[in-house]
Amino acid sequence: MAAPFSPTDDARIEAEARAWILRRQDPDFPAASAAWRAADPRHDEAYREAELVWSALGRTAQAREGAWRTSEAARRPALPRFAVPTAIAAGLVAAVAVGANLDRLTPGGDHFETRTAQLQTVDLKDGSRIFVGAKSSVDVKLEPRARKVVLNDGEAFFEVAHDPARPFTVVTDDAVVRVLGTRFDVRRTPDGTQVSVLDGRVEVRRKTLLPTMLTPAKAPERVLTGGERVRVERGETPGAALPASVEAGSWRRGRLLYDNAPLRDIVADANRYSDRPIRLADDRVGDLRVTLSFRSDAVGDLIANLDQALPVRADRQADGTVVLTSER
Repeated sequence: MAAPFSPTDDARIEAEARAWILRRQDPDFPAASAAWRAADPRHDEAYREAELVWSALGRTAQAREGAWRTSEAARRPALPRFAVPTAIAAGLVAAVAVGANLDRLTPGGDHFETRTAQLQTVDLKDGSRIFVGAKSSVDVKLEPRARKVVLNDGEAFFEVAHDPARPFTVVTDDAVVRVLGTRFDVRRTPDGTQVSVLDGRVEVRRKTLLPTMLTPAKAPERVLTGGERVRVERGETPGAALPASVEAGSWRRGRLLYDNAPLRDIVADANRYSDRPIRLADDRVGDLRVTLSFRSDAVGDLIANLDQALPVRADRQADGTVVLTSER
């Protein structure tokens, strides 16, 4: 795995990438930009991220020019003809206002989505494999210098073919996971994202609103190895790496395992395997922690086990919904 650049290097590369986007009408742009991108894999990654932002802003009237075109006084020495303002908030607000999910804007990828209780195995052309969990959704795009997956909903387990020239990245609303070759699980929870590594090595960092575009340096990383897990709470940097007390991806064999997990996470998973949803009466119930396991095709057993393991009452509604209420 390549050593990370320093914050100064990151800031410079990101600024240059944004400046290249503004030069797209120049006659020498195709050859010059291609040479710059080929000079370093991180150049290409930064350019693709800048292009993603540019595409999003382009959906909002004059947001492109207002957000990125700079004044003469703000020009940077590195690329004297073009520069990037330090504040692009106006254009970003416009992009958010139209509800753009920036990770879904790049064309040419594949979309996979499962129904309640359905599992799907996806074999990628690079030799990698994705196990898509129940009621989950992923977008996949393989490029010459990068492999990117967006986990929109639910959970997925990844077996990544080793390819140092093409990093494999998994993105959620809260986290960015970068690997070269490994086996790991990514699960979206009500409060964030959990990453568990079966073997190999991955880097996990917080996802910014627009990756690496709002801050001069990338968000702090947490490096995980086999047998470790980490949670990325919404809007926070990755927590401490902890031992993975249950095997990553055990759900692929039809059994869901939890060790001292918050009830809200367990219920969120169970609802992806049952047409009769479970609802929490309040946050206090969701905060309760429990260690248990249940088969994904027997969510009813989970409800019975909760009655015995926790001070909760399961009230069945006329529509089949089960409401868990604290008895404390």
